[in-house]
Amino acid sequence: MKTVYKFLTLSVMMAAFVLANTSQSFAQDNPEKDDLYTKFTACYKDTDPAKRDACYAIAKQYLDKFGTIDDEYTTFVKKRYDAYAAAKKTSDLTKRFDDSIKNAQSVNVDDAYASGKEIIAASPDLIDVPIVLASIGFDNAAAKTPNDKYNNDAINYAKMAIQKIEAGKPSATGNFGAYAYAYKTDKFPDGKNNTLGWMNYTIGYIMFYRMNQKKDALPYLYKATTATSETRTNPEVYRTIGSWYVDEFIRLDADRVAKIKAAGDVDTDETKAILALQKGYADRAVEAYAKAYNIASNDPKDKAYKDSILNRVKELYAIRFNKDMTGFDAYMTSVKNKPFTDPTTAVVPVVEATPPPTATTTNNPAVSTTVTNTAAASDTTSRARTAGSTAATTTAKPAATSTTPTTADKKPAPKKKN
Repeated sequence: MKTVYKFLTLSVMMAAFVLANTSQSFAQDNPEKDDLYTKFTACYKDTDPAKRDACYAIAKQYLDKFGTIDDEYTTFVKKRYDAYAAAKKTSDLTKRFDDSIKNAQSVNVDDAYASGKEIIAASPDLIDVPIVLASIGFDNAAAKTPNDKYNNDAINYAKMAIQKIEAGKPSATGNFGAYAYAYKTDKFPDGKNNTLGWMNYTIGYIMFYRMNQKKDALPYLYKATTATSETRTNPEVYRTIGSWYVDEFIRLDADRVAKIKAAGDVDTDETKAILALQKGYADRAVEAYAKAYNIASNDPKDKAYKDSILNRVKELYAIRFNKDMTGFDAYMTSVKNKPFTDPTTAVVPVVEATPPPTATTTNNPAVSTTVTNTAAASDTTSRARTAGSTAATTTAKPAATSTTPTTADKKPAPKKKN
């Protein structure tokens, strides 16, 4: 695999080539100065790394002793030494970065971020380094014991990578990343769109699960479903969006029930409008969970996860359609081929014909079909290794409940597919 190191050290070799093809000699009147100068001019063309380093050590010695002398000899040595030092710094920094990330099981995260930051400052057009740093940040956020230290950096680097890719910047490694954090795979040989999907998912995941910025995470999660990427066929992206709709359904239900009670257990135009909006959110939730199940059902493994998602779809469908399940199978078939609804678009209230009065609705209109959201942060596979999240489950308890699903959503690892 090509690595960041291999490509960046090319600049060192090019610098050496330039130096090796520039020759000049002078006569001097200081024996020590003349001796150091002669030694340097005899070896500065050498392209062998060890010999070149030794030669430029002579140049440094010359500059330390005679660098303040403003003459043609010093100018000659200083110009070449400065070019060498800059190239050597880049080479050493890139090697440090490579060494910190090449073993995916023992990444030196602090060193990767420190060296990566310097590389980006020196070479702002590079996209591979921010891709790797964003991926490492995702790994930490999604670990079994999450580490949130790098969340902001990971988001910023993921956004940087997206911006540079969309601006047409090429991958220096050709792999859109490096080592285990490369997004060019057998299934996605261009690497570009797979990277865009993962970078958007990285941002969305961290914002949603680690920063509790759920609504702000939705645009990124949605973009992860539109890119030609592994994330497009990751059921967790859809399930995560679905859990947000459920959260909103619960919030609206609590508000509606409180308003009904405040009105003396009487439905008002306001509470009816809230119920219509709840049904709109239920529509969206059913769609998201149905998409998640249809994708998950293609994987013969993890039956428990698939069953939990299917149960959730059925529960939400029953709530949305007043326990009428006659159209459920047809719905599950039809949703496969329908484009997924952008969660940032306005939810449309569902206004239905008023059902005939029943003892339940007449005596206590505050009783409704509600749902609890027991979704927790998922077990998540990093780009380099499998990890799990043990975030606590939260259960929202509505004011009045007639149907309470008991199935908690279990989030599987979004696996890298080669």
